[in-house]
Amino acid sequence: MRPTLESLRGRFFGVLALVIAGAVLRLGFHSVQRFGSGDEYHYGLQALAIHEKGWAYFPELVRWHLAYEPDFPAPYRWGVLFFGNLACALRSPCDERALAWVSSIAGIAVVALVALIALKLFSRKTAMVATALAITSPLHLELGRRAYADELHTALLLLSLLALAHLAMDPPRKKEFAWFGLCIMALTLAWSVKESLLFLLPALALGLYAWRSPRALKWTDGALLTLPPLLALLVFVGLNHGFSQLGSLLIATRESLVHPYSLLFQQGPPHRPLIELFTLSPGLFALLPVAAFAALGFAPSRPAASGTPSEACVGRERALALLLIFVAVAAAFAFLPKNLRFYNVLDPLARLLVAWLVCEVIPWGKPSSAWCVALVLANAAFELAVFHRTFVRSAVTDPTASAIFGALELVPGEIKRWHPTRWVNVCALSSGVFAWVAAYVSKFKGRSILFAILISVSAFTFPQLLRTARTPLTNTSRVQRVPWDTASFRPALEEAK
Repeated sequence: MRPTLESLRGRFFGVLALVIAGAVLRLGFHSVQRFGSGDEYHYGLQALAIHEKGWAYFPELVRWHLAYEPDFPAPYRWGVLFFGNLACALRSPCDERALAWVSSIAGIAVVALVALIALKLFSRKTAMVATALAITSPLHLELGRRAYADELHTALLLLSLLALAHLAMDPPRKKEFAWFGLCIMALTLAWSVKESLLFLLPALALGLYAWRSPRALKWTDGALLTLPPLLALLVFVGLNHGFSQLGSLLIATRESLVHPYSLLFQQGPPHRPLIELFTLSPGLFALLPVAAFAALGFAPSRPAASGTPSEACVGRERALALLLIFVAVAAAFAFLPKNLRFYNVLDPLARLLVAWLVCEVIPWGKPSSAWCVALVLANAAFELAVFHRTFVRSAVTDPTASAIFGALELVPGEIKRWHPTRWVNVCALSSGVFAWVAAYVSKFKGRSILFAILISVSAFTFPQLLRTARTPLTNTSRVQRVPWDTASFRPALEEAK
């Protein structure tokens, strides 16, 4: 039976409303006054050069990069230049704010893609909770208003995961060619934005393998993983009129891993990524280990409202595939430079897993829908407070662990320790009491949940917002700003030759 228009509206209207809410929130915070003087300035400089000189200038841009700023992102990230040039054509002047608009649109796409992936893998309620959780991610709220390329990279990775899910789970030849082409395009652009996709290929292969039933890999999967880097390389060769300077660019990228900024702020133990993610979203990442145990089969999955135990098992298998992707990405960066920007795709994957845990595993009983709303709102209040405290008031420009810990005053030292007042503890205790009443006393359910939401918002939000900022305006390294015009550095180019 074909779905009616009313059923389609009922399925997508709530999710669409949440995506619109996420777009409004991101556009509301698109107000960065000062961008970093590292990668953000470098991206803006390259985009301005291509916008004013055209793509014919690309070979000289490569030589300029090697002569002056080899420690910063290389021009073989032509995807950043492509989207930056497009933004500059639509907006003037061509500067970091134009690139920030690319990130904002990519941030909206991240929320929408989380919704689409959840609708493909799980139930509609899970999709709504996952979308609501993705709206208030402090990390993606911040990257969605900066001139970095990481939010765009995450959107392209999620688009490729959506295409892989359709290729793995749909019947053969059901729009297979369209999803295959979309996956190739998304991964090609992802390669052109950040070469770190090389370390994520095992995660993509694991997801494709685990989503199939029965689990298997096809010969076409090799094309999915090998064609995109070849296509990205061909585009670079075409823009650069050959392979010249490619080896020098790769050597410069490798040497940038031992740049003083990287050694000071982007090193640490293998589990550092999990610590940083937990710091920004402790409520959500505290539930992630529970979701992992449930996906591995150590917790019973309850059937969906309209489903059977077999559907619950299918949901667990799909969640297990997400968990494998998460673990593979985290393991890839265990011994690489560590910065939340590099592995921010872990954040939406974690939100998908936690949404599945809350909606399809934990036996809430009758007040499940209301409790999902209460939990999402309480988590949103806390995450928005952390985002405002860390990235708006303290103006952290690069989400490294030291900058985040300093903004949130997590490290004891010269900073005066913060102690919550008694009324904050009373509010938190009262919220727990109302939560218990809402769950077990149906007579007071509606009113108690309303009080629980309001008190949770007050308890989590105000202590974070009222604390003063103590971090500098920027935490990115200072660089000597060299003009990009060819006349100003032609002697250096001649020496480089």
